[in-house]
Amino acid sequence: MTLPDKVNLIEVGPRDGFQAESKPIPTDLKVETIEALAHAGIRHIQVTSFVHPKWVPQMADAEEVCRRIPAALEVRYRALALNQKGVERAHAAGITRLDLSVSVSKTHSQKNANVPVDEALKNLKEMVNLARQEDM
Repeated sequence: MTLPDKVNLIEVGPRDGFQAESKPIPTDLKVETIEALAHAGIRHIQVTSFVHPKWVPQMADAEEVCRRIPAALEVRYRALALNQKGVERAHAAGITRLDLSVSVSKTHSQKNANVPVDEALKNLKEMVNLARQEDM
């Protein structure tokens, strides 16, 4: 087996870790955490998710988090989107690296994105097209 010379690790704690918390995390603390990760040498950080705040209240400040994290040439800030509106919001917030997710489980797709799998796959094509169009 040949291993690559280099791998990229993507830290998802500011998105995946924070969204699981039931108690609201202040935007200041989110931004401080992201800055600390960048200063620690993490170069790919998934900073938030552009989802409806009704379903994931912890991500209601996605635009504000993106606005407040300091630009760093060596750090690639990323965000997760599950639908077209999420892609649009991420682009408007200045995100240039986008992670898209589609669940192939009927139950998980409904719980995670509120759509059946076949619709999620159709939406994925539209999301990819928009992301490419916006150079994300």
